[in-house]
Amino acid sequence: MKPDHNLDMSFPPLMQPGDVKLAKPPIQYPEIWTEEWLQIARNDFDNRIMTSEERYAFERILLINTETVYREKRKEERLIAEAISEFKTEAVRKALRRGKLSIEEIAEDNDVPVDYVISLQAELS
Repeated sequence: MKPDHNLDMSFPPLMQPGDVKLAKPPIQYPEIWTEEWLQIARNDFDNRIMTSEERYAFERILLINTETVYREKRKEERLIAEAISEFKTEAVRKALRRGKLSIEEIAEDNDVPVDYVISLQAELS
């Protein structure tokens, strides 16, 4: 088969730097359209079109998610508290091994009760 030489192979010219008529102007949204406002509007819209069963399921899932976030936050706080406690315990033990500070000074420096320092001292003995 012979190639057809009658095809138009010309392309439109590329856009030149001064040719702005092809560029779209930026969209200017009202100042009230913040992300928070849009999220609230979406939530209101979704809730208004829901049936009572859909709303119940939505609220149930929302409650489950809220509880999960709360539980994870408490778990994270507990882990942080345990890590701080372990750090303080090791610092108190180190200070007791050195023997340069009094029990009261060790307790004050590490923000722990004096009784706690005494109990760790008994463990080390």
